[in-house]
Amino acid sequence: MIGAAYGMVASTMIVTPDYTRHPKAYEILSSAAFVGRRRRLFTEVLRIADIRPDDRVLDLGCGTGYLTALAASAGARALGIDASEPMIAEARRLHPAARFRVERAESFVAPAGSFDVVVSSLLFQTLTADLSDAVAANALQLLGPGGRIVIVALHPPLPGHLAASPDQAAYALALAEFTRIHTRRIDPLVICTSARTGRDEAA
Repeated sequence: MIGAAYGMVASTMIVTPDYTRHPKAYEILSSAAFVGRRRRLFTEVLRIADIRPDDRVLDLGCGTGYLTALAASAGARALGIDASEPMIAEARRLHPAARFRVERAESFVAPAGSFDVVVSSLLFQTLTADLSDAVAANALQLLGPGGRIVIVALHPPLPGHLAASPDQAAYALALAEFTRIHTRRIDPLVICTSARTGRDEAA
């Protein structure tokens, strides 16, 4: 069943590679691809990110806002950003209580240490190596002492996605000088890479 749903999503992405222009279809397919396991999977992502009440959470490439809204429902002060205006419009429609902005992950500007946690689902696997390095470097600047980052990717990636393995995200994090980098499989189709800033909270 998972394989069939994954194949359906893959076929759709081949037909419409710029799926950011079709947020309603993206939301339906994203939900279908996990065959009723979406909430469990992304709750596990928040657990790995060690989300605590009132944590300042930034969701990079938030798409239609599912992970942002889930973090907010866990008590975090969550902000979702995405470069796609249609995606952000749909995120605001689906999750009116959550916060969203149209911004690019590599160039989003906020004071250093503005966030405790950065999460990113299915963004890094769509980026070139240079761009993923830039996003990781920006995430490091945005995080405060003890900051955590968690990157979610499909593996194998969808057709048209650039990363052949989760190594690209891990390499980008290492290059940005994140520490305690760990990659694990949390579902037959989902890889999760986590890391910390390397700056102690007491520093």
